[in-house]
Amino acid sequence: MMYFGDQYVRRIYLGGTLLKEFPAQGNAPFGMQGLLMTTALGSPTLSEVAGAVLISPAGLSMTPLMSSTALTLSSVAGIAYIEAEGQSNVVGFNSVDALSISQHKTFADVQAYEVVSGLGTTSTVVSQASYTIVPLGDTIDGVAGRQGERNVGASSGGVTPTYGLIKAADDGSIWTNSTGRWLLKAATSGTLIDEFLPINAAGVWKNKVYGMRKLRADLDVETDPVFYQAKVWWQGEANTNAPRAAANLSHPDITEYAGKFEQVYAFDVAQKGVQPPWFLCALLSESITEGVDDIYTAAINDELRGLCRYTVALNGAITDNGSGNVNRYYVDHGLNNPGDKVHAREDQQQQIGAAIATALQTIQGADGYSSALPLLPRPVVLGITTGTISAGSVALTLTTTDVGTVYTASVPAGSATPTTDQIKNGGGAVTARTSQVFSGLFAPGSTLGTTLTGIPTGGSVDIHAVLTDVLDSVPQSVTGIAIPAPSLGWDDTYQTAFLTYSDDAVQANNTPGGNRYPRSAISRSTGKRCFDIDAIGNLVFAGLGHPGTAIAGGSSDASKVGWLTSNLVSSQANVPMGANASTNATIRIAVDLDARLLWVAGDAGLWNNNASANPATSVGGVTISGLPTDAVPLAGLGAGTANGATLDLSPATRPAGFGTWA
Repeated sequence: MMYFGDQYVRRIYLGGTLLKEFPAQGNAPFGMQGLLMTTALGSPTLSEVAGAVLISPAGLSMTPLMSSTALTLSSVAGIAYIEAEGQSNVVGFNSVDALSISQHKTFADVQAYEVVSGLGTTSTVVSQASYTIVPLGDTIDGVAGRQGERNVGASSGGVTPTYGLIKAADDGSIWTNSTGRWLLKAATSGTLIDEFLPINAAGVWKNKVYGMRKLRADLDVETDPVFYQAKVWWQGEANTNAPRAAANLSHPDITEYAGKFEQVYAFDVAQKGVQPPWFLCALLSESITEGVDDIYTAAINDELRGLCRYTVALNGAITDNGSGNVNRYYVDHGLNNPGDKVHAREDQQQQIGAAIATALQTIQGADGYSSALPLLPRPVVLGITTGTISAGSVALTLTTTDVGTVYTASVPAGSATPTTDQIKNGGGAVTARTSQVFSGLFAPGSTLGTTLTGIPTGGSVDIHAVLTDVLDSVPQSVTGIAIPAPSLGWDDTYQTAFLTYSDDAVQANNTPGGNRYPRSAISRSTGKRCFDIDAIGNLVFAGLGHPGTAIAGGSSDASKVGWLTSNLVSSQANVPMGANASTNATIRIAVDLDARLLWVAGDAGLWNNNASANPATSVGGVTISGLPTDAVPLAGLGAGTANGATLDLSPATRPAGFGTWA
């Protein structure tokens, strides 16, 4: 039998699975009072939202943030963090400002993270202020009044139980072992659950992301540890405000409620990892005969109840529903408010908050404070898709909550998922990796584009991505991507609107409109190598470029080195070649990529038009020091379909000591 504070642990869970159950002790419902030891909760999914497939169990690739061995029964002093989300549900049209002066109370020791503007925009104002229940124009206990429970939109308001829950903390009922309290609320006036879904363009979800950015920055400088205590959810009133008709029972906000809630929950898991207890509050009873739910409110409450393993009564007692997520508690308070039917009175707020406080003492022991879950408001990669796939590279588009540094890495298909450290720094089965920094204003749910290069060719890979902004996101992945073997000629995936390829990409031809530059799919950075280019029609250039050279050829030296019209262009003065490149049937190119020297010759002519030049003896080469390290064979084709070039990456005749490009 395990002992925690003044409570026995009857059930121990790991990964949402019951590992061990101990006998009940006396009449106390210890089965619900035990410490839930969880490494990765359930299998929530973010299904298809706004046309994009988001987080799923397969795509989440979660690495447990803590294991059962990491959980200890000792309590570490730190800041208690509480999060609330949902409708306002506060008397006075989403405001406590209408309360009488005798009911006003300040909680100046509690910090509230609030998004006060910027719903769904790239510009936001995030403020941090004391949590106060003081009307504008009043001053109580030296605290000037403001909108009491400010909403994340434009009006004031909040999730009802937070008032009572923080009051319980202020009165010393819970969290007395904490060094402070932080409260984050994401609330809005009556709306459907869709507003809370990930990447909803007009939803509360984006404001939650803005709040997490502020929270992440503050955590980076906070000296006390911050521990996640609980989440309060009160949402569903929008449908109950609809006209009272039986047809409302088929409203999507009822019939689709459970699935959409799981998307909200999955996002929170992806963002903050292992979750604390969630308290899903019943809507107020609504009927002509007060205290009895009408069929519409009852339908929403049934949905809420079905999402939870446990039920919390108004006195804080917990009972087991027999099924549902073991981390969720349905708060069945049974309250109603004659004359309002939606918003709770201040005294009711206190009652519901007190019930949750009592339940937390039961669940987490002692004063309800837990140091089991460090707060991790991570950025989230919502999805990752592939774009152009060529030999050795894959273009990627990431849908994310934030900017930061994107790390990508490939492993052979079917390999074990690399750790975050391996994605960022290599190791394990990682075969290629890269990083790219993104900054500036960024609307949550927007995309970041990056390209992973250097991938081994001719096989299949899985690609994993991590976004870092102070904290690392949970890795996301795309799997089973076939990487084509490089063409032994030109890169036939390059600029196909302007270039045509034939003979297994050995030949490239231009189209009307201007000079264009096909390139090989194989880049090299070391060694002594040779290749040949055969002219078809008007060949304006033959030589080397770097993989990012523009289709129009770019500048000489930094973008390309070689035979350009009648000169050899390089990182030194131009060398006259005595004739245009196109007068030759074959142009031979030899390059020492280590010494950064280049030799070019036409047909059987002289290397670099110099009788003394000889690649085999490293004499007479022109420097290519201005060209980036990675290089590819490059040709310049005159305008028109009759102009082209063939590429031979493995010429039979080569200077002594030189290998092929292939």
